[in-house]
Amino acid sequence: MLRFRTRQDTDAREENKMKKECIRGMIRRITAGLTAAVLAVAGVVVPPAGIITSYAAPETTIPADPGVDWISYELKFLLDSNQVLDDNYQLKEEWKTAFGISGEPGEGEVMYLETEDRDFESEGWFNRLRRRSWKDNKPQLTYKKRYTVPDMDIAAALESAKADGLPDSAGIFEMEIDWGYKEMKLSFNVNLGQKKIGDISLPDITEEEARQLLQEKMPALEDDWKDTGWGTEAAGRVRKAGPLKYTRFEGTYIGKDVKLEIWPVKGADGDEDSYIVELSYESKTVSDAAAAKAAITEALDKEGILLHEDSLKTQRILDAWIPRK
Repeated sequence: MLRFRTRQDTDAREENKMKKECIRGMIRRITAGLTAAVLAVAGVVVPPAGIITSYAAPETTIPADPGVDWISYELKFLLDSNQVLDDNYQLKEEWKTAFGISGEPGEGEVMYLETEDRDFESEGWFNRLRRRSWKDNKPQLTYKKRYTVPDMDIAAALESAKADGLPDSAGIFEMEIDWGYKEMKLSFNVNLGQKKIGDISLPDITEEEARQLLQEKMPALEDDWKDTGWGTEAAGRVRKAGPLKYTRFEGTYIGKDVKLEIWPVKGADGDEDSYIVELSYESKTVSDAAAAKAAITEALDKEGILLHEDSLKTQRILDAWIPRK
C-alpha cells in the first residue's frame, strides 16, 4: 500500500538530519581538539580547525602539453551547498575562513540565449550576455564553441576544432580549457564588450532586441555552421534564459588564489531550483593545472565538501528556463 509523506514525516526527517549534523560537528571538533593538544605537547604549532594552509600534490597524470601558448586553464570544483551555505543560502563564516575570504563578494548577472529546441547547444554553441561588478559592470556578449576533450587529449580536441574551421593561433577567439571533476572541455570564445554592443540592461532587454543583437554580431563561423545563415535563422528564434544573479568571492586555499561562486538556479517562474557552489582556480600551464587539480581535489575531499561530479552549470540553467522537449 502506498504511503504519502506527511508534514510530520518531513519535520521528523529534518530534525534527525540536524541531530546527525550536530553530532558529526561535535565529533570533528573533539577530534581536532585532541589532535591539537597532542601536537602542542610535542611542540607542533597547529592552525585553527577547518583551515588547510598548505597541501602537497599527490602524484597525478599530467595531460600532454598541446604546445599552444595562448590557451588558459580553469579548474572547477563543485562543492556541497548543503554543507557550505547557511539557512539563508549565504556562505558560512567557517568556510570564508577556510578559503581565505575577507572582502565582500562581487556580483554578476548572466543571460543565455537559446531556442526552444536548443539548436545552438546541440551543435556545441552557447550564446551569453553578462555583467560583472569586478569588470566595471560593463555588458559583454559571448559566442562560445565547446568541445569535449577525449581522454584528456587536448591535441586531439584541437585537431577536431581545426577541422571545423576554428583557428590554431590567437585571433578573435580566446581559447580555454575548463577542467571539472570528470570531464575536460575545450572552449573557443568571442567576447564583445560595451563598445561593440552598447550599454545593455539584462533585465530590460526584450527577446526581439536580444535576437537582433545576436544576429548582428554573430561570427561568420557560427552563422554558417551547418548551412549558410544557419546561425542567423536560429538566432531569430531564441528565448531568454535569465537573467540570473550570482555572487563571487576571491580567496586563497592551500596557497593558491581561488574564486568561489554561488549560483541560485531559478526557473522562468521565479521558483528557486537549487544552488550551485563552485570553487575555481586559473592557470596558464597544463602542468601547474594538473598539480593544482590533484592537490585541491584531495584537500576538499579531506574537508568532506567536494561533490564527485561536474557542475554542468550552463546545462542546468538552460534546463530550468528552456526545458528540453
